[in-house]
Amino acid sequence: MRELLTRSAVAHVVALGGGAYAQNDNAELIRQEGVTTVFLDASAETLWQRCNDDPQDRPLRQTFEQFSALHQQRRPYYLRAMSRIDTSSKSAAEIAEELASKVRIGEIPGEEI
Repeated sequence: MRELLTRSAVAHVVALGGGAYAQNDNAELIRQEGVTTVFLDASAETLWQRCNDDPQDRPLRQTFEQFSALHQQRRPYYLRAMSRIDTSSKSAAEIAEELASKVRIGEIPGEEI
């Protein structure tokens, strides 16, 4: 994480997976570096369906109950992000456009997308 945040002055978009942002050391490093953070939020049900539609093996996707509990445990950490976009019932293209629009109008700090 440290190498990624400090290796280049070029803007990057990085999707943190697992519980990366929920780990205090990572969250503190992100805060110290002044990184713009956006939480792409959705319900546990929506995320469960998206994961089930993805053929990639996800070790923590065992049962919906376990998945939902993990979502509930991690969500408060992700809500600390600078901005939040509700991604429920939106396509990837719609989410990208909403993010780009928020950057254009200055609601989310960053470079023009």
